[in-house]
Amino acid sequence: MKLNKIYVIIFITGLCWASCSDVLISAFKNDIPHFYLECLRMINNIVLFGVSAFFLYKNIQKQQYQLKISEAQYRSLFESNPNPMWVFHKNTHVFIAVNDAAVAKYGFSRNEFSGMTIWDIRPSEEHERLAESLKVAHQGAQEMGAWRHIKKSGELFWVSIVTHDIFFDQQPCTMVMATDMTAIILNEEKLREAYQKEKHLNSQLAGNYEVMLSQHTALQDIAWSNSHELRRPVCSVLGLTGLLKDAVKEDEIKEYVTLLETCTEELDQIIQNTNRRIGQLELDGRFL
Repeated sequence: MKLNKIYVIIFITGLCWASCSDVLISAFKNDIPHFYLECLRMINNIVLFGVSAFFLYKNIQKQQYQLKISEAQYRSLFESNPNPMWVFHKNTHVFIAVNDAAVAKYGFSRNEFSGMTIWDIRPSEEHERLAESLKVAHQGAQEMGAWRHIKKSGELFWVSIVTHDIFFDQQPCTMVMATDMTAIILNEEKLREAYQKEKHLNSQLAGNYEVMLSQHTALQDIAWSNSHELRRPVCSVLGLTGLLKDAVKEDEIKEYVTLLETCTEELDQIIQNTNRRIGQLELDGRFL
């Protein structure tokens, strides 16, 4: 039962008691001497005060007992929490209390923590951000995001911070719970690196595809040129060779030889043109 409700009940009960008892005592004023009547009133007031004080004391004692049990439960939850937790003073930033998980995780003893501030478990690069965060007033539990902390060994690791402003030992404090998320951060970095590598490979593959397509087109052009331009002089050479074998007269032989020389010159010109085209393609980077 809340104290305010108890106060109301005691007030109403006392008021009823005082009113009824005063009426009852006043009914005997003609039968009892005035001195004894006043003594009876005093005793009634003393009894009323004593009963009221007794009930108040018992209820306050009950409230204190429940408060101690609740405090013990919360302290047990604080101490046995698997995540590092600590309480620091809002003004001095000194550690007021740390749990076992914090001692194990950060490597500092409780005595060492008692002489440290929250600045000591953060690298200097995080101090400006911490200063800005401490300027902001918060109500209730607040997720403060990911922070880098430093162990006694100097090892850096990532934590997710949740804070809650409280009064601890009659002092304005902040309770903090830190969850190690180093593995998650590292995995995210690996995924980003893998994505960038895949993106780079895809870009290279796309570039190689363009080169291969260009090479294929160029080879098609050269193949078409060779198949059409070379076919005519080659056919002429083959035909003239057959005629030359059957020729008897010297004039015919000379004419066929002249024609053969013309065809071979034409073939040589076609081959030179093809070589020039290939060389130009190589200069343009279309052949690897």
